[in-house]
Amino acid sequence: IFYRRLIQMANLEKQLRDYKEQGKPLKYLINYMLSMEQYDEMDVLNMMIWLDYEESEVIETLEYDFAIDMSEYKESR
Repeated sequence: IFYRRLIQMANLEKQLRDYKEQGKPLKYLINYMLSMEQYDEMDVLNMMIWLDYEESEVIETLEYDFAIDMSEYKESR
């Protein structure tokens, strides 16, 4: 199961990198990832940071554009 998830994440990373190179906005990438049930906001945050987005920008987008409460994450840092 872990190996399958690892392969899925690698494929997702490639797809998101392609979208980023095509000029798709961060909001589009986040929406794409959240549309897949197996990923939550922490998966999104980690992937977007991996794709070289600023953590604060990703958190702000999750909070304001997707109405996801990220206060627990911010407090745990």
